Amino acid sequence: SGLGGAAQLCVVVKADGYGHGAVQSARAALEGGATRLAVAAASEAEELRTSLPEASILTMGALTPDELDRALSAGSEIAAWRPEFLRRMAERAADRGIVARVHVKYDTGMGRLGERDPEVVRELVREAAADDRVEAVGLWTHFATADEPDSEFFDEQLARFRELAVPLKQENPSLLLHAANSAATLREPGSHFDMVRCGIAIYGL
Repeated sequence: SGLGGAAQLCVVVKADGYGHGAVQSARAALEGGATRLAVAAASEAEELRTSLPEASILTMGALTPDELDRALSAGSEIAAWRPEFLRRMAERAADRGIVARVHVKYDTGMGRLGERDPEVVRELVREAAADDRVEAVGLWTHFATADEPDSEFFDEQLARFRELAVPLKQENPSLLLHAANSAATLREPGSHFDMVRCGIAIYGL
């Protein structure tokens, strides 16, 4: 990867691979060493699954009950940040005889999606880890200002995530910690954790 370290690479292929073709981009990413693909919507996960039956796929966006069912049927990992959503996911997976694979999202300051209260996030990870219907795969956040060179807010978000995430990783050694988008990946090795999520950089920008 040229980045050093042992972080896995998750390639974001939402919005039809940023306009380059989701399936073509995903295939190239996996051939290039990516271990996971990320999309925003259940329909995108379904499209990838048709062509890439073995790929690990994470659906990052908020899902309606119908979209949740579609994402589960596509064998996608799913983002969660509300206790009631986690429980619905567990029930819907159990109905299918599968285990729901979840990435709990901590909103460290982006203000888009995720849970802002670290205590709620901690309990969600623990609840997922304790529920046989669910596998706690990951804990993640998203940076608001990683592409702004002198952003102190980036450092604040990173510190906030690390403070919560590292102790939870000690409790759950298999938990994948991931925070870095393209800009953070290139800017700050300390943001790499277990996996980086690169979108726009993959396409040459």
